[in-house]
Amino acid sequence: MSKKYVQVSKPASKEVHINASTNNKVVTSQNQVVVTSVGLQGPAGTTASSEVFTQASASNEWVINHSLNKKPSVTVVDSADTVVVGEVSFQSNSRLTVKFEATFSGKAYLN
Repeated sequence: MSKKYVQVSKPASKEVHINASTNNKVVTSQNQVVVTSVGLQGPAGTTASSEVFTQASASNEWVINHSLNKKPSVTVVDSADTVVVGEVSFQSNSRLTVKFEATFSGKAYLN
C-alpha cells in the first residue's frame, strides 16, 4: 500500500471516501492528508493452520497423519513439556514421521 502526503489548511473530516468503487480513501489528521489505495481482497486462507498431535504411548518413531495439506513445521515436546529434537521426514502433505534417539511420549505441534 502506497501513501502520499499533501499539506492542507483545514481538514474536512477524519475519513472521506473519494472513490467507493476502488476503496481509495483520504484520511486527514493535523492538517495532513494521507491518500491510501486499497487493492483487491486476496483468496481466503485455509481454516486449519495448525494441529496438535498426541503420542500417548512411548515410542522412538512417531507417525503423524494430519489435515493441513502441506509439509508443516514440527515442534515436539515430551510429557514434561521439554522440547525434543528428532529427524522429521515427510511422506506426503498429510503424513510425516519423526524419529528420535530415545523412546518417550508427548506432543507434536504442527504449523
